[in-house]
Amino acid sequence: MKVDCLQESLKKSLNIVAKAIPKKTVLPALSNVLVSIQSDKIKLTASDRELTISCSLDVIPEENMLLVEEKVEFLVPAQFIKLIDSLPSCSVTLETKDTKLIVKSPKTNSSFNTQPGEDFPVSSPVNGKSFYITSTLLKESLNLVVFAASSDLSRPVLHGVLMKSENGTMKMAGADGYQLAVKTLQIGIDESISTIISKNSLDEVKRALPNEEVVVKITVSDNDISFKIGDNINITVKRWGGEYPSYESLIPKSHSTKTKVDSNGLLKAIRTVMAMSKDKNVITMNVKQDKITFSVWTEIGESTSEVDAKTEGEDITIVCNGDYLDSFLSIIQSEDLETEITFDGSKKPILFTIGEDYKYVVMPMG
Repeated sequence: MKVDCLQESLKKSLNIVAKAIPKKTVLPALSNVLVSIQSDKIKLTASDRELTISCSLDVIPEENMLLVEEKVEFLVPAQFIKLIDSLPSCSVTLETKDTKLIVKSPKTNSSFNTQPGEDFPVSSPVNGKSFYITSTLLKESLNLVVFAASSDLSRPVLHGVLMKSENGTMKMAGADGYQLAVKTLQIGIDESISTIISKNSLDEVKRALPNEEVVVKITVSDNDISFKIGDNINITVKRWGGEYPSYESLIPKSHSTKTKVDSNGLLKAIRTVMAMSKDKNVITMNVKQDKITFSVWTEIGESTSEVDAKTEGEDITIVCNGDYLDSFLSIIQSEDLETEITFDGSKKPILFTIGEDYKYVVMPMG
């Protein structure tokens, strides 16, 4: 079979599936990309058994082209991705001859030895409870939660993100023992769903979401969860076992101090004093009626920075992890976004609230 496609489209699709190719595997077939070619579509698939990504792209139609059901499927080495990356923007011809894939562009001609497609362990379709969400809302929600999940694989439950729905409301939560982020969103499903998904897998879902808005269909089965992104991308990930900690008890219900502050100003003040700190994490936060002052003292000197605030209640001084605050504020920063911060003493968790659907909790230091 012989088809033409655009290098830009092929490159984009290959870069999406490439993240699912394992660096080491006992199954040689998984070191390849599964390519399925029909007369009007090219489908690319890669998998590490925990994460499977498929992406389809259109071929360039020929004049008087007849769409037939013929299908060619084979495995091509991952170096195919590097070759397509190296080509300029142009039309690329893919042609299969016996056990070879011939790749042609206006100034290049390459061929790859292929393997039978049936050697690839393709995942079964995910059948279960489904709901729909826009790609814009999904990307925003993942941005607000995934960063707070633990990067420590020895704590698998906290390395995952909880997605739990009930009565049309879904809560997504990420935590690492020192910080917690919770996003609430409305979805069109009344059924109860509760699943834990790897932080790394959700990073790939987030990366695959297009800039233009499309509908994402999320389906949850007993063992897997799939994300069908628009018409051309499908990502399947394994559900993680274990029970997610009861995070609701970690969200403070009372406070002795409440302040409201511009998030951009808060981030700039924190980064100013963090520039003085070698380890860039221990900063002191002093909250007064009309301002918040951040301070750092080190062997090379000291630095303070203020931001205007509207505070109710007691003045308070609390020691914080500047890295956590920087990561959180970098994600939510907006010129006109006001953040509410509440405190209940210098030894208890700090609660950041944005609107009615997002909360971020961080533990003080010391």
